[in-house]
Amino acid sequence: MIMLSYDNALRHVLGSREPLRGQQTLLEQALGLVCAADIVAPFPFPPFTNSAMDGFAVRGSDIRQATNVRPIVLPISGIAVAGSQPSILRASSAVHIMTGAPLPEGADAVVPIEDVTVTGTDVEFRTPAADGENVRHRGTDQAPGDVVIQAGDVICPAHVGVAAMCGQESILTIPRPTVAIMSTGDELVTPGQTLRPGCVYNSNLYAIRAQVIEADGIPTVCIHAGDTIEEISQGLELCKGADIVITIGGVSMGERDLVRKAVEARGTLDFWKVAIRPGKPLAFGSVHNSAFFGLPGNPVSAMVTFELFVRPLIRKLGNHRTIHRERKGANLVEDLTHAPGRRSFQRVNISQAGNILHARPVFSQSSSALRSMVLANALVEIPEDSTGIKRGEIVSAIMIGPVAI
Repeated sequence: MIMLSYDNALRHVLGSREPLRGQQTLLEQALGLVCAADIVAPFPFPPFTNSAMDGFAVRGSDIRQATNVRPIVLPISGIAVAGSQPSILRASSAVHIMTGAPLPEGADAVVPIEDVTVTGTDVEFRTPAADGENVRHRGTDQAPGDVVIQAGDVICPAHVGVAAMCGQESILTIPRPTVAIMSTGDELVTPGQTLRPGCVYNSNLYAIRAQVIEADGIPTVCIHAGDTIEEISQGLELCKGADIVITIGGVSMGERDLVRKAVEARGTLDFWKVAIRPGKPLAFGSVHNSAFFGLPGNPVSAMVTFELFVRPLIRKLGNHRTIHRERKGANLVEDLTHAPGRRSFQRVNISQAGNILHARPVFSQSSSALRSMVLANALVEIPEDSTGIKRGEIVSAIMIGPVAI
């Protein structure tokens, strides 16, 4: 099977699947999901002209001459409360009005209650009121036909409120992609259990699960299989139904690398190697109609290939507008060496000093140095034919975490 370039492999992965179909989701469950279709205002909002505060609704012309020296006194002809039908304001009178109540017909302003003096059935005004003062006019927030939530928006609390304001009890959203994860290897021990001689704790299953969640996917099955074709095959059966199936380890050329055989018995492998470092033994295909990724077993290789290939597909399936990580230019403070032949993604820490970003390589570029991923917040991409990047050059960094301050 031919080893693909990074660009061709990524193009193949993203071209293999379309976004998931939308489904109606109740408002209380829609937060954080991607809106699948524009939401259009069915009516104006506010649906009626109303008061912006508690006070007195008046005709501005009736109190235009009001001053501290010569206040104008008007009789109180009624009261308007929120939820009531609009009333009619009689000439040369005032209506006591509450916030949100329909503005009486004939009124054009509201004077706040703290600016008047009420004496029995009369109210005294000492200042004039401008036309439209403290009035919220019909349709000023939205008109019928306005797009109030766009397809592709990630639903936030305000979106939920706007949808409810439009009378909707649900939103058409894209479901979060489901991801089944299976780590492999006899040498892996579950954290919390006694570590046997020659073994290591299974960090991969937990790290990849966390990456799935961070990418906005839902981990469903999270299991481990030993290095037998029977265990791996049984594990793949348990992964049925997920949008994406990920295995970790078992995709190299070793005698006990059995994932390829198990996958090909249930689906297809489109490619098996990618010309990148770290992560050359990356497999992609289909198993049980799910997209399949076979990630390398080295912890850094697994996390980096997830970033480069799995995360973008999760984001595409979820119909996110942005499927790739942000890139930032940064000044390299130490040389980055590189052996030509494969595209390299080296771990760096991006920090900010004033308005300048600096990129510093982490302590190790070894694919087994998992702690380097804690210290790294970016990956610097080095072309296949490059021999490295010199200190002082500006590098393009793929941000996998926030800039260090």
